Amino acid sequence: MTKANQSDTLKRTHFPRTTFSQRKLLFKTWEDSGCVKIACRTAHVSERTFYKWKPRFEAGGYEGLKEFESHAPKNPKRTAKEVEEKVVLLRKAHPHWGKHTIANELTKENNWVPLVSPNTVRRILEDAGLWKQIRENSPPKGPSGKARTAENPGQCINVDLAFVPVSHEIEKKLPAVSGSSGRLVVEQMAEDSEEVPQWPGRVFEDKTLSYEEAMEKFAAASATQSQQEPATPDCCEEASVKAQKRALRQEEEKLRTERRQIRNQRKQEDADWKEFRTRLKAQKAAHTTEKQTPPIILTEPAPCHVPAAELDTVSHTCDDVVDDVPQAFALSNLEASPPCPCTVDFAASASNDTAPFLTPAESAEPVKCSEFGGSASPESTDSYRKDQSASSTTSAPSITDEQRRQHQDKRRAQLAQRKKEDEQWRSKRTSIRERLAELPLITSWFAILVIIDNCTRICYGLPLFITGSKVTAEEVVNALQSLLPPELMFLISDRGVHFRAKVFEALAKNKEFLHVFTARHRPQSNGIAERFVRTLKEWLADKTWSSEEELLALLREFQAMYNERPHQGIPVSGLSPSEYARRILEEEAA
Repeated sequence: MTKANQSDTLKRTHFPRTTFSQRKLLFKTWEDSGCVKIACRTAHVSERTFYKWKPRFEAGGYEGLKEFESHAPKNPKRTAKEVEEKVVLLRKAHPHWGKHTIANELTKENNWVPLVSPNTVRRILEDAGLWKQIRENSPPKGPSGKARTAENPGQCINVDLAFVPVSHEIEKKLPAVSGSSGRLVVEQMAEDSEEVPQWPGRVFEDKTLSYEEAMEKFAAASATQSQQEPATPDCCEEASVKAQKRALRQEEEKLRTERRQIRNQRKQEDADWKEFRTRLKAQKAAHTTEKQTPPIILTEPAPCHVPAAELDTVSHTCDDVVDDVPQAFALSNLEASPPCPCTVDFAASASNDTAPFLTPAESAEPVKCSEFGGSASPESTDSYRKDQSASSTTSAPSITDEQRRQHQDKRRAQLAQRKKEDEQWRSKRTSIRERLAELPLITSWFAILVIIDNCTRICYGLPLFITGSKVTAEEVVNALQSLLPPELMFLISDRGVHFRAKVFEALAKNKEFLHVFTARHRPQSNGIAERFVRTLKEWLADKTWSSEEELLALLREFQAMYNERPHQGIPVSGLSPSEYARRILEEEAA
């Protein structure tokens, strides 16, 4: 037998769908013959069809063979209608909730026992027409690392600043705002208006107009558009406050510039006084050195016998004495003096066989040795000192006592004047700051500090700052002081100016935790806080507020709701942050 014939024999025989007459013939033949095979062969059906219809024939006779049984899927585990109604109601009450959030909410109501799966929620919403097909996102770019979270509650927290407008209307999307650089960068919201935007240049689209006519219309439209609309009273009041603040800021800047000039002038005065003191100290040191230097006195040499062997020594000694005298003084005296009259009698020493001796020349008058470079008298010593003092002070004249007293009096007057100027400057600066503080605060944004536990996702608090974009690091630190958990070891934040200040470093040192900054241009590193900000703004999107008190009430409501709502990011998905923290504490206690 070939393979083709073999495959034909293995194929099952196809029986088309039976008719009522065929089924009637099947069971009539079966009743007459009592044989199932004969009945099936006669009616051209399979035995499986016979046994399928047999219970209905026994129950209803030939009438039971007229209609087919329902082909609707029979699923005894189908979700109850009550659960489906709850899913639809939650979706209608919270249109932004997804399948996971709705499933987790039902689990929470059922004492944390799963009641329906997220995919079942989606099927129910699709059947009810409440599920929108979302376009699949493009695959993420770059490497995707595995995220890790803290192991214990309070071990690590994530902080961030969120900005919301001071007032909000219903069904108006909150824009994304970044304040890390110290100034707010607000997302540009697209307008939903169906009107076609108009601008003066659209007159050129009309081809029926000549160039001259189009230009005239364009000039007229530009002039009309440039005219400002009349300002409302609120705008006038706000503009007035801004003008006052601008004037005070300019006054403060002018005061700062004058202060900078005064400081430069004081630096020059301090440099002059320092130079004067240096000269005075150098002059005093020179006088002290002159008083401590012993006078050089050379006596008149008497005739003495010097052995021939020591003649060279004597000559060297005389040279050394002359060398001990300063060079300038020796040269000046030698140039103005005749040769030394002392001579050495070598002939007498040779005839008498004695040592040579020094004798003054007969033709010369007694001359003091001071004329040849020595100092034989106090008068010559004083002249030498005066010459030395004059040579040492040729570059800077000596300072007299009168000059010293004048400089000291001038310095005292400068210090007294500085004290008065400092008091006046402090008074002016304080006055400007007080006037600025009295003006009403004009801001379009509120700042919210987000504090999230890295392990359990519990929100520790949502402090509100009415200063908005002008919030300072001191305000952030003061808000964190009472909200940080005592067992904190790590604090994660972005590189915003509010978190890089020295006051924040002092907080980390006092509380003994490590401040961890996220990578540059990688907000995913602080994804827990960033996702919380998104959830907060989505929740506030359908709320209204017009004052600080109303927004604070909404933030307290959201914090309580968030800590008790099921969360998808924690290791045990579907539990609320509070429930997850409670279970961790119970495990540690056990």
